[in-house]
Amino acid sequence: MIAAVLTHLTACAVTAVGEILAATAAAIGLCALVLAQLSNRASRLAHVPPLRREETHRARVQRARATPAERTLWSLLRGRALGAKFRRQHPLGRYIVDFFCCDAELVVEVDGDVHDTDRARRHDAVRDAFLVACGLRIVRLRNVTVLQTPERALAIIRAALFDGAPLPPGEGMG
Repeated sequence: MIAAVLTHLTACAVTAVGEILAATAAAIGLCALVLAQLSNRASRLAHVPPLRREETHRARVQRARATPAERTLWSLLRGRALGAKFRRQHPLGRYIVDFFCCDAELVVEVDGDVHDTDRARRHDAVRDAFLVACGLRIVRLRNVTVLQTPERALAIIRAALFDGAPLPPGEGMG
């Protein structure tokens, strides 16, 4: 009788150890998958030069001097409100973008009348080309949209984050 109990307990222990090993192997496989995805994302963003102190300082200054539209949009995006983490006034290379979601590789720019001049359009085109070359997507919103219809601004950002749906002309994907 004792031999039968010991045999049964041994079999249970071997089964439990086997299940633990299988679960550990699955966890290791999952970790390897996550690390591969992070490595892949890191390699796609590897084109972005490393941050320098001056860019970090400029970003901090710009955060303190945010426009009303930027403050409004930040209040709507902060705390993963759309299910994605955004950073505001984030340095990318020598440029500082208004809002950046690393996981979605998405830049959101809030543009006012200052961006309507020919010089500003040329600067934005060069900047956008750099960001696109880094593998990022760009959404451009007008100040008036953010301030007067913030739900529309969030819908445009949500579409860029999740749906990939076409955006209305004149606003949206840059």
